[in-house]
Amino acid sequence: MSKISMHMGPMCIEIYYGVIIMANKKGPIYMLITAFFFSLISTISKMIQGIPLTEKLFISSFLGFIIIFIYNLVNKVKILGNNKKLLFLRGFLGVVGLFLFHFSVSKMSLSIATVLYKTTPIFVLVISAVFFNEKVSKKLVVALMLVFTGTVLLTRPSLNIKLLPVITALTAAIITAVAYIVVSELKKTEEPTTLVLYYLLCSAVFMLPGIGTGTWIVPTTSDIFLMLLMGILTVLSQLFLNLSYRNAATVNDVTIYLNVEIFFSFLIDLIIFKGSFDIISIIGGALIIIAIYIVLFRENDDEEKECIETPSS
Repeated sequence: MSKISMHMGPMCIEIYYGVIIMANKKGPIYMLITAFFFSLISTISKMIQGIPLTEKLFISSFLGFIIIFIYNLVNKVKILGNNKKLLFLRGFLGVVGLFLFHFSVSKMSLSIATVLYKTTPIFVLVISAVFFNEKVSKKLVVALMLVFTGTVLLTRPSLNIKLLPVITALTAAIITAVAYIVVSELKKTEEPTTLVLYYLLCSAVFMLPGIGTGTWIVPTTSDIFLMLLMGILTVLSQLFLNLSYRNAATVNDVTIYLNVEIFFSFLIDLIIFKGSFDIISIIGGALIIIAIYIVLFRENDDEEKECIETPSS
């Protein structure tokens, strides 16, 4: 991994993959980058018309797998990793969570499914506190409430819903939460690119049954280009996701930032697709920004972060 560290008085900044960050904010910044990439992936997927979802996910995942496989091969990263069972579990849970979310979207409005799926950080908090005895600060609880409220205001779901899609979306959120906890555990033994490799492999393999039972649509040149771009962004998003957990003390410290994807998607929709906004949307976006400020910048004065320089790997 290419890394440059520079000290500027009491502050240390580092450069990863061309991204300048403060060393003591690596985890949150990486997760914000992940959320932005997720919103770009959704935008590109929306731009690809006439191609079934399973086909889009298969092609983009397969292309991304080739990219990360070559990277690991060239950089002599252990291809199969160390904890193979946990790596496959992470990949399996991630793909199942994503599939259940898209299934719920097909049975209910996107806004409701999104709100339910974005309860993932809440489930991460509950699971990690109950089963792993992780401490939960009042600041984090307040921030989660603000983020959830902001998400509801931005999406404004109607209440005309059925039970099965709701259960499916919440199940997707729980499974994804467990997947993120597994990622946090794997940081102890695996390289970030190994986790990305397994995730993309599982994603491509698990999409095959859907392709086999459906109709294959021959993509155009522009479709292939967009799906290649989706694959690249998927690699980057998963890479920064893993780096975020690697640089966080606990899984709860960074998962909340994933919900900023809603805010990014709102901005992209506003700029690219000429979406509309009103005072409620502005309030929703403001609540999310306030929540991020509370968690990211309102640290105790006696907390001291130390910048540790390590050799490039």
